[in-house]
Amino acid sequence: MVDGRGVLERLVSGIEASRRRLEEYMTRGREVLEATSGRQGVESPESVCSRARSLNAAITCSEPGGKALAVKDIFPLSDAPAGFGTGRPLLSGQEHPVISKLRRSGYAQVIRANMDLLSLSTTGFNPVLGNVLNPYNEKYTAGGSSGGSAALSRLHPRVLGLGSDAGGSIRIPAAYTGVYGLKLVETKPPLPISPSMEAIGLTSSSLGLLYDALSSIEEASPSISPSLLLVGLAVEGLAEIPITIPSDMEETLCKDALSGEPCEIFHRDISRVAGSGYFSVSEARLGGLALQYERPRAAVTLHEAAYSIKAICRSECMERLPDELRGILKLGSSISGEAYSLAKRTLEKYSLAIEALVGSSILATPVIATEGCITEENAARYAYSRKMIVFTSIANVAGLYSITVPVGSKTLDCGAPSSILLSSSRLENILAAAVLISWLHQ
Repeated sequence: MVDGRGVLERLVSGIEASRRRLEEYMTRGREVLEATSGRQGVESPESVCSRARSLNAAITCSEPGGKALAVKDIFPLSDAPAGFGTGRPLLSGQEHPVISKLRRSGYAQVIRANMDLLSLSTTGFNPVLGNVLNPYNEKYTAGGSSGGSAALSRLHPRVLGLGSDAGGSIRIPAAYTGVYGLKLVETKPPLPISPSMEAIGLTSSSLGLLYDALSSIEEASPSISPSLLLVGLAVEGLAEIPITIPSDMEETLCKDALSGEPCEIFHRDISRVAGSGYFSVSEARLGGLALQYERPRAAVTLHEAAYSIKAICRSECMERLPDELRGILKLGSSISGEAYSLAKRTLEKYSLAIEALVGSSILATPVIATEGCITEENAARYAYSRKMIVFTSIANVAGLYSITVPVGSKTLDCGAPSSILLSSSRLENILAAAVLISWLHQ
């Protein structure tokens, strides 16, 4: 006769033992996260707001008494409209749900962060309110378009940056300022400049603060626990996180970038990752995808931007824009509806191809396309160059989560550490990889 009680007791005992083991791995993941979260802001005897003013990083500022939120100037607040970097009140309305959730979780103070004009460049270039400068060295810019948010999160480990990313606008300034820059997928800003590409993103000098913020955001919170469990399993040798590197990167992405040096630095950075034992690293050919989708991507982005900006930027606003930017908007409005629809269908095809290439793995590439940081003199020159986003736009085209991880193996000319870019359809994978890579490089 089968002893039902005995079977049940053994089953319950096995389940309890498995639960305890999972809790142990989760605890190990938290320990590793805590060990990587000691990054500090730029050392300065000055206050955050004083430094922010010297960097043109903040439009309005109050000292962070606890956790503070540096909000890109595309988000209207309850007491002030958004200006999109123009200095004009362009968008009013209720606060974004993400801001409300973060306020409830302890982000009592809000700093309005400066940005590139209308989110359309990536260098920190703003001829109206002043260029956003780099906290490491004010001869350089912070990158953009969410440059103010990234610079402010570099200044203090308790400041979280909130911005948006349609081509690299979170991750590029994160790389130039040496902070983590995470692009989400589903959550959109209040008025997306490019609805097909754009999502909100976060910047922080502390992975712990980034995890803390993600636990408050509905889209990301379910992936927090799996990512820490994955960290614990990897550290215990029970799992490997899959990473894919484009084998033909030199022929495609690197060739199209403004400089080949980021690829050289990337290979040195990723070699340590590959030899750590926590990752399974493989290669796959992009097959020229990055070069093929660039034209339809530009068509979709420009067409959408022209109509989004037309809705908020009237004559007085337009007069503040540089001639080149007005020309870009005119070009976008000249793209016909038929051409736009064709470009959208083409992008959908390339998106499926990229998804098939990456799968549930992590695509690892460089972040920035320049050999170093951007000098103030070059901010206008590179501001509207598509080559600036050659590495970052892959994630937006394919709808992937993406994070910039500062690794510190080489110091850029402005003083910021080098960074690598991780993109995947699975948020928990890139979060776990960011923790482990940071742990390896601390």
